[in-house]
Parts: sequence; C-alpha cells; structure tokens
Amino acid sequence: MVFILLLVITIGAKEFFRDSRDENQVVLNSLIICLVSIPIITYYLIKRGSNSGRVITIALVFYAWLIVSAFIVPEKLHYGLEKAHLGLLLPLTMGALACSYKRWDEEDVLDHIITFALIVLVFAVLYKLSNGFFDRQVRYGLLGPIPFGWVCGMGAIASLLRANRGLVTILLSLAFVLAVLWSGSKGPAFALAIVAVLKFRSLIGKTMKERLVVLAAFLIGALLVKTGSDNLRAGSALQAMLTNSDEFVEGAGAGSVGVRLEFYSRSAEMLVDNSFFGVGFGAWSLFAAGLHNYPHNLFLEIGSETGIVGLVLLFGLLWSLRSKSKVSFLGYFFILCMLFSGDFSYFRYALFLLLVGTGIAEIQHASITTKKQLPSV
Repeated sequence: MVFILLLVITIGAKEFFRDSRDENQVVLNSLIICLVSIPIITYYLIKRGSNSGRVITIALVFYAWLIVSAFIVPEKLHYGLEKAHLGLLLPLTMGALACSYKRWDEEDVLDHIITFALIVLVFAVLYKLSNGFFDRQVRYGLLGPIPFGWVCGMGAIASLLRANRGLVTILLSLAFVLAVLWSGSKGPAFALAIVAVLKFRSLIGKTMKERLVVLAAFLIGALLVKTGSDNLRAGSALQAMLTNSDEFVEGAGAGSVGVRLEFYSRSAEMLVDNSFFGVGFGAWSLFAAGLHNYPHNLFLEIGSETGIVGLVLLFGLLWSLRSKSKVSFLGYFFILCMLFSGDFSYFRYALFLLLVGTGIAEIQHASITTKKQLPSV
C-alpha cells in the first residue's frame, strides 16, 4: 500500500494547484513541497550512495535552472513555479522516499501499478455511468480524459510486462486498452501503439497457449472498437489518420493534430530566437499569441522556455536514469505520452517511475554481481 500511496500523491498533487492563479497560494504550495523535500532527499543521498548522488545533483541543477528561468517573466512566475515543483521536485521526493523505504521487487511493483490503474478505471466507470459515459467533457473522476488515458495505458503495459501472465491479466490489459480509447485521447493511444511495436515479442508471450490468448483478446478488442467506433473518439481518429492523414489534419483533426503542428512550429521559432535562456519557464503562451499555455511536447516546451541549457539538463537527467527495468519502461511510456500532450508538470508521472525503476535495476545488478563473485563449490 505504501507504493500505491506514493503513486497517488505523485499523480494527485495537481489538485493542490488546480485552477490556482493566486501567486501567494502557488508560492505557499511550492514552499511546502520544498520543506518536505529537503530531509527526504538528504536521507536518500546518505542511504543510496554515489550513483544516486549523480542523479540528484543533475535533478537539482535542472530544478535551479527552471526556477531562475521562471523569474525571466514575472507575470508568469506562478505558472513556472507550479510546473517546476509538480514536474520535478515532487516526483523526485516521492521517488527518493520510495527507494529509501524498501528494496522493491519488480513484479510486486507491476502488481501495485495494475491495482492502482484498476481502482482508477472502476471509479471512472461508476462515475461516468451517472454523469455521461461517452461525454468527454465529463471528468473521469478526479482525472481529465488525458491523464486518465495515461494511467490506463500504464496499467495495460504493466499487465503485459508481467513475467507470469494468466487469462485474467491479459483480459485486464484489454480492458485498459479499451479504456484508453474510451478516454478519446489520441496521445496515449499513439504511445501504446509505439510500445506495442517496440515490445512486440514480449507482449505476444512465449508459449503458443499464451499467444493464442493474446490473439483472442486482440480480436475481441478489435470487435468492440468496431462496434463502438461512433463513440470511441480516439479509435475513429486513429483510423482516419491512417487512411487519409492530410484530410484528417485539415478537417476533423484540425482542432487537435493540426493545432499541435502550429504549436510545434511556434516552439521551434522561440528556440531559434532565444537559444540560450529561452523565453522564460512558463511564458510560452505570451510568445505564441495566446494559442495555449504550453506546446503539448515535453522537449519543445523545455527548449523554447528554458533554452539549450534546459534541454541539456533534461537529457542529462533522463540519461542518468536509464535502465532496462520494466518499471523504467513505464516511465518511458509517459515520456512518449508527453510528446503529444501535457505540460512539464506531468513529467512527475515519468520521473517517479524512472527513479523506482533505476533503484530496482541497481539492486538486480548488485545481486548478479554478488552471485558471480561467490566461489563455486
């Protein structure tokens, strides 16, 4: 339950900042996160050693750069502070706490993630049944359609990455995939499709029996999507993009895909014109003619708002957290999602799992090294 609680805090912390444009309240919330973070991160550094120290150092330098960049445009300072603390310092703290608390077993963590995603899904279904099942404007409980799609995508991948997959696990993964399509969010659907390609051999299973079950689940899912295609916005949009992408972007997709292309173009211009410092962390909308608050792409957001230095620090942090852990792969899934949706505050989804995944990988590596060093009998 500890892991699930930390995951809930990481994802749900947005509620403390939601719709808050009172600068004093944002500063207070940021200060609270800082006060909680200092002792936890210090303890984590003492307990985990040199590799963790490198990760924390890069993260804190990145955090400092974001804060300095946020002061470039005072009128957007509150938004920059919100993103810096939600997207970086909070998940860094929760990840450090998780790694300090226990040496997590990878399969147990996957089970905890599936449980969390299932709770979210069940709550959303019950809530939406009475408030508009296919109405995307109705929130999925506490989550909007995009974060809900992300969480269900995480549940689907965690289910399929488990070492031992039974019928129930595969059916759960199918339910999560259908929930992603139900949310109407194309970003998580695209990210899932990319994951399916990258992890195809792992996802289809090793035995013939498992492969037949996966195939049957896929066919059932395809039938359900076909039957409910009029209501499954993401499914119909993906089909339209694959059949005639140009027509979709200019027509039905102009309000989502088309406008994102405009966001990306504006972001590239900002990066070229303000290469070193960027336009200021949180100030993207001021230089994009009020199109939106952010460009819906993690790297373009950091590049345009904090310059090349911010991008280098972000890539450095991701590189320091690289591992082959299955939990880390879930973090990479969220990075894929952030290529299409969300502002930097949603980086908390990825960073928390990357920290835990790196911790698991270190334990696995240490265990293998110890076994190799043991004398043979």
